[in-house]
Amino acid sequence: MQRTANKAFTLVELLVTIAIIGILIALLLPAVQAAREAARRAQCHNNLRQCLIGLHLYHDSYNAFPGMMPYAQQTFSVQSKLLPFLESANLQNLIDFSRPILGDGPSGALHADNSAAAKCVVSVFRCPSDGERDIYTEFFVLGPDQAFAGGNYMICTGTATRTYYDTRHRTDGLFYLNSYCRISSVLDGTSNTLAMSEALLGDHTPSNPGAMPPGADYRRCMARGNSWVPASPGPGYSGIMDPQIPATLLANAANAWVGWRASAWIISKPQMCSFSAYSPPNPPHADWIAHGNGFLAARSLHPGGVNVALTDGSVSFTSDSIDVHVWRARATLAGGEPIGGPL
Repeated sequence: MQRTANKAFTLVELLVTIAIIGILIALLLPAVQAAREAARRAQCHNNLRQCLIGLHLYHDSYNAFPGMMPYAQQTFSVQSKLLPFLESANLQNLIDFSRPILGDGPSGALHADNSAAAKCVVSVFRCPSDGERDIYTEFFVLGPDQAFAGGNYMICTGTATRTYYDTRHRTDGLFYLNSYCRISSVLDGTSNTLAMSEALLGDHTPSNPGAMPPGADYRRCMARGNSWVPASPGPGYSGIMDPQIPATLLANAANAWVGWRASAWIISKPQMCSFSAYSPPNPPHADWIAHGNGFLAARSLHPGGVNVALTDGSVSFTSDSIDVHVWRARATLAGGEPIGGPL
């Protein structure tokens, strides 16, 4: 009787096949991840574009962009004023602008008339590349079932050089307390002036004294201090104009860390709704805050940079490696600087 040849794989052949498949998957995976990030970045671009359209529709309705309100916890952000122009009029109807955000009772909980809106996640305010939890309960003494929802898209307050870090007074940017700037105020040209960019949501770390908590992400934490002047200023220290001031403050004057950056889209506190161009995008140091003002950078998880919205209605991608002087020039609305190169 003639033997039938065995047509099955040998063990060696099977192992070689599995190894080849594994190598192909390993080669394909980065391409898949890159494609997914490209889609997320495109969605982020679209979200920022929608926010910018909302700003322009607001300007068309009121002949000015919305201004920041006093940044105490009781006042409302520029972003909250855009809701009717972002197909979210029903959400804005939940907000009573005549009532404070906080202050309902001795506990300092959310006011009952605004608690429902404060915890609503607004998808157009969220970058899909930032996977941090949306809902924050750590930073205020809130009542049962009360919370804040975070948002990634920040208004530009200018360069934060000189005394422009203090948004309670006029800055060199498009937004500050009661700014209500018009397009006619943008003397540097709308295509040269930043309106909005991104920030990363905080990591929910409650305020901790001392050094940054182990394992904390400096991109999502903010350093807090009680003074603008470093405890031991180095030679040549020249105050707020010193280009090294964020690093100097972090080294010498930080006494606590907190993960509440961008944790409440509804509130007009600078760390919740704004950024400045003092540092370039995604700088290698944490943000800094003291007495409600600080150096708040544009940040994202998009490789190599951040999406930015210009006042002319365009959205583009800006590299981390942009020259800081060009970046700051783009943040002023009437600085008169030379263009200096593209974003």
